[in-house]
Amino acid sequence: MIWVKTPKLVGKIVSSRLLFGTVGGDWDVKQRILLSDTDKHKSIYQHFVDGVPWEETDVFVNSYTKRFRPHDSLKGREEYRAMLARYRETVDAVFLNLKRIG
Repeated sequence: MIWVKTPKLVGKIVSSRLLFGTVGGDWDVKQRILLSDTDKHKSIYQHFVDGVPWEETDVFVNSYTKRFRPHDSLKGREEYRAMLARYRETVDAVFLNLKRIG
């Protein structure tokens, strides 16, 4: 594990394959996107700064509504409603906790 100061975290690597060990090449450069360009980042901003309800944010409109089918699972969540409840409970709680105690 490598500890990185938070302001230095500006991007993430998008890969459909799971990598173990050391892999050469520039795969990490080619698959890097800015965090600010991700639907999750945009949605957090939309929700907490603009006051947009979670279900109207980019991550729910662009990703979750299209990836969930009735009674399907995504990332261990039972269904769309469970994912929405998880955001309302956990993400909102983390934000309020950070706002309250830093």
